[in-house]
Amino acid sequence: MITAAIYFRSMYVPPQRDALPPRPRRGRALLLLAVLILGGAIFLALQPELVQRQAARLFPSPTPTPTATPGAAELAATATAALGRGQAGTAVAILSTAVAAEPEIPAAHKGLAAALLRGRRYQAAAAAAREAVRLAPADPEGYVLLATALDWLGRTDEAMTAAQAALDLDPAQAAALAALSEVQSSAGQWDLAEQSAREALALSPEDPAAHRALGMALETRADWEGALESYRRAADLAPGWAGPLVDQGRIARLRRDGAAAKVAFEAARASEPGDPAAADGLGLVAYDAGDLDEAERWFRQAATQSPDYVGAQGHLGWVHYARAEWEPAAEQFQRALDLGSTSLEYRYELALSLAYDGQCAKARPQMAVLIAEDPGLATVLRDGLAACP
Repeated sequence: MITAAIYFRSMYVPPQRDALPPRPRRGRALLLLAVLILGGAIFLALQPELVQRQAARLFPSPTPTPTATPGAAELAATATAALGRGQAGTAVAILSTAVAAEPEIPAAHKGLAAALLRGRRYQAAAAAAREAVRLAPADPEGYVLLATALDWLGRTDEAMTAAQAALDLDPAQAAALAALSEVQSSAGQWDLAEQSAREALALSPEDPAAHRALGMALETRADWEGALESYRRAADLAPGWAGPLVDQGRIARLRRDGAAAKVAFEAARASEPGDPAAADGLGLVAYDAGDLDEAERWFRQAATQSPDYVGAQGHLGWVHYARAEWEPAAEQFQRALDLGSTSLEYRYELALSLAYDGQCAKARPQMAVLIAEDPGLATVLRDGLAACP
């Protein structure tokens, strides 16, 4: 049997946008300003006070209009409040409404992509970012969002292309350098990743995303202390962002410190309740301890928070696999792969689950493809090959 052991970044979908009837010119202008504010609020998502000040400056005394559509200031305040509570899902709903009303405004799609990223809905985020790029091909921010989504989906080559496109448009943009650094970490280009992250920090020393990118670059080369220092700095700069806390929990797991991992994941959950990775992380701590029931409870909570979150779907597969529940295990691994995961582990555990379940007609071709790609996997798949000769 193959037992899944290590959880890492590589484990990590477009809504219908029917336009509403034409609005009066003044209402359209207000909505345009609204989505611009919302796009900025969610793209920067770590400085809600700044967004509130900008909304107050732009709309000091909003005039009521005879329409059921919220005004710009109300939309901005609602989105900002949701982000401050760590409720990316609410921000997604607001931006989805804006996109449906005005589908040709790039800022709305950028904001939607950023909110989807915060909710770990990577396929949907990539779709929204692609639309932002289509509408505004000269805006590097769309490419940054696209690169980030593709990177978390494990599509490293495409992510690298998108990050480079952002830098071609603006070589001095810290966000683009931070995104490029994360992709380079995924590609094993550790020296380049660290260099890009440090260049981003030189441009924007207080940018939490740049500090997190440096942490990832250091983590991939097993510099745990350096990575933790960067993640802690990112968390200090962005107290409403769970990501750097989840990162700290991941390192604690890699160091086999379950108690520290649990503390970090609980802090992430308190910081941003809408991030499914926090609940998923607590499930991983329980899984490591052999408590499959508790692990399943947390994984299902994460999957309920975000049905598109690849990690929770694949980790539910681990629970079923450990219980020798082959059919549901296969279903979960297939779900993770359908959501865009490129995990080799999920692929061979899917093949083995099918083989152990007697579904040899499905298992044989999958095992054949895996072995053709890497003959060394014949050893890993030995029991499956015996079950389906």
